[in-house]
Amino acid sequence: MAEGNRVVVFWRIQGVHTGTVWGVPASGNTIDGTSVSVITFRDGRVVDYTVTPDRLTILRQLGALPA
Repeated sequence: MAEGNRVVVFWRIQGVHTGTVWGVPASGNTIDGTSVSVITFRDGRVVDYTVTPDRLTILRQLGALPA
């Protein structure tokens, strides 16, 4: 979705946990998570980029939190 100088992107990340993420050591678990990014442009350049991942779901899949 885009309006004015901002674009909102809803995206999905999938993979295997092979390295430390948010302090959680590699577990080998498969992850499937979502995130929302807000990108602001000025004069054709990115001036702000904010990412908000669904950390709760991802941390549960990594085994760091109970389901």
